[in-house]
Amino acid sequence: MIILATHNSGKIKEFKRNLSNRMKNFKVVDLKYFGISQIAEESGTTFEENAKQKLHYYFELLNKKGELKKNILISEDSGLEILALDGKPGVKSARYGGERLSDNERNEYLLNEMQNIPENQRDAKFVCVVAIAGSSIKINKPKIFKSELSGSISLKKEGSNGFGYDPIFKNSTFNKTNAQLKDFEKDKISHRGQTIKKIIPLLEEINIF
Repeated sequence: MIILATHNSGKIKEFKRNLSNRMKNFKVVDLKYFGISQIAEESGTTFEENAKQKLHYYFELLNKKGELKKNILISEDSGLEILALDGKPGVKSARYGGERLSDNERNEYLLNEMQNIPENQRDAKFVCVVAIAGSSIKINKPKIFKSELSGSISLKKEGSNGFGYDPIFKNSTFNKTNAQLKDFEKDKISHRGQTIKKIIPLLEEINIF
C-alpha cells in the first residue's frame, strides 16, 4: 500500500490518478485513512527540506500505529517560483499573501502584485519534490525525486480545471494555463505528473503492488 503524506485534496487526486493510470492492482491512500489530521510543520528553505520534514513527521506518526512494515510513504512539496519576484512565492506558495486566503484570492493577490510587470518578463516555473521512505527505504536515507515545469504568469485567470495557481500559470508546452488543460494533458507535462513518472520504476522494484 502507498500512503500519501498530505491533506491537500488536489494533490491527492493527482497522485491517485497518475499512479492508477500507470499501475494496476494496488491501493493508494491518504492520511485520513489512518485518522491522521495533524499538520506537519514546513519550516524548510527549499522544497526538498520541506518534503523531508513532512516525510519524517508522518513517518513517526504512522510508525507508532504499526502501519509502515510493508507500506511506502510518499511526501511531496511543491510550489511556484517567479523570476521577476526573485523566486517568490517559492516554498511559501501555499501561504503566499496570507494563511487564510482561498486559491482564488491567492491568485488575485499575485496578479495584483505583478500588475506592472510586462508580459515578456513574467517567466515562472512550477517545482515538485517527492521524498519516499518505508519498506526497504530507510527514513534517514529517503529517495528524492524532482521535476519542474516552465512557463509564465498570465495577465488574468483563465480556465476552471486544476487547483492552486493553475488558472494563472501558462505552461510553455501548450501555451495555455494549466487550468485550461484536460487532466490527461496536464498529467503529461506537469511538475507533479513528471515526478510521479520518475518514481514508478522504484515502486516496481520494491514490488509492493
